[in-house]
Amino acid sequence: MNLNLIDQTELLRREHGRTLYEGAEGSVLCSPDGRTVFSDILDIPRLRALLQALTPPQTDTFSVKSAQAADLVTELFGMTGRTDCAQWVYCRDAAPDFDRSIDIHPLPREDVPLAAPHYGLLGDCTEFFYEQSAAGRLFGLYEGDRLAGFIGLHHEGSMGILEVLPEYRRRGLAMALEGWLIRWHLERGWTPYCHVYEDNPASHALQKKLGLTPAPDPVVWCWRPHEDGEADQ
Repeated sequence: MNLNLIDQTELLRREHGRTLYEGAEGSVLCSPDGRTVFSDILDIPRLRALLQALTPPQTDTFSVKSAQAADLVTELFGMTGRTDCAQWVYCRDAAPDFDRSIDIHPLPREDVPLAAPHYGLLGDCTEFFYEQSAAGRLFGLYEGDRLAGFIGLHHEGSMGILEVLPEYRRRGLAMALEGWLIRWHLERGWTPYCHVYEDNPASHALQKKLGLTPAPDPVVWCWRPHEDGEADQ
């Protein structure tokens, strides 16, 4: 298993991504709508030539594997945002231990207004939450009929959107949420992975505790806002 390429292999396998180029130096892929381009190519002159020739006109987000590649797409395509992440991959066959008595199930549409304001990493993510709820890719943790936390999938397939509401923190619920989502992936024959901001030590510690392994190369996301003012979620 090549840990550096899990995001790309899973994009093709389960997210209907498209291969724009594949060669000895790496690949260039894109999301089904062409708005996000992914590449693991580290040869910057070669990557420049390929991206100039192959990038769909609607692309507004890039995922690349080095700071130099991020500098390149910023230069070529006018990206205004950038996030440096580590890619963590779950390589085991069995899900990690977690409290399986906890009630976790798909987040219904009516609970989106309760959840969305608690997730601050993406700006106003209400519409994105509605989309992921409708697609069955956003999950809530409940105590009785009260929402205590949530987790889900980003558009490209990585685990994320993890939040425990303030009054329920320090009880191990984040570990339960991600452990549950890892099991959900394994039941479908998928490889669970996530992208963690480099400056988020608490999340890195959580991935290690759950048994994920960091990939050697970083993942750098670069983007420019959409016409509605929001970057791709």
